Amino acid sequence: MRTILWILTGIILGIIFQNCTPSQTKEKQDSFNEEQKNLETPNESEIVKKGREIAQASFGALSGKLKAALQRGGVPEAIQYCNLNAYPLTDSLSNVYNVKIQRIGTRIRNSKNNPNTAGQDILQAYQITMDKGEKPGPKVVFSEDGNATFYAPIIMQAACLNCHGEVGQHISEANYQLIQKFYPQDKAIDYQLGDLRGAWRIEFKNKSL
Repeated sequence: MRTILWILTGIILGIIFQNCTPSQTKEKQDSFNEEQKNLETPNESEIVKKGREIAQASFGALSGKLKAALQRGGVPEAIQYCNLNAYPLTDSLSNVYNVKIQRIGTRIRNSKNNPNTAGQDILQAYQITMDKGEKPGPKVVFSEDGNATFYAPIIMQAACLNCHGEVGQHISEANYQLIQKFYPQDKAIDYQLGDLRGAWRIEFKNKSL
């Protein structure tokens, strides 16, 4: 009787191990890891919400300072303020939110606004959308390591034309000479109201969300 029980036990164990091969175990582990990764990675709507919050805060801080500079000393004061303080301000906000905040442009005034390949693709997609008469919206791009980058379009407003419009129409010759003094390679002019100026680019790491 004991012999029969041992034989049956061996058969049962053999069936269990046969049905749980190393490859199947690995597949189950990989599936579990993927499920965990999906649970740990914020969904796109969360990223868009956070990205909008940061972009609006950054725009509010920068535009508020520029308006104050315009009131103090007109366009020349605003140009000098932007040259000296725009990037320290966005860097400070980057530290506050634990992200990297950047403004990328369709035409460049400061080399720090140069878009990378992904940014160029986003700007091109935004322009195609606008050429169709449609309004561009936020976009999220995920990297291979799971980090997310949020983009939101920057559209030309009336106040922006003082420094980015047409020379002789929106920008005085004297003010453009001042712009060229600070930005000798400037190309960020000749925009019209409602044009695509660029985009906010906010680079997150998972721990930032």
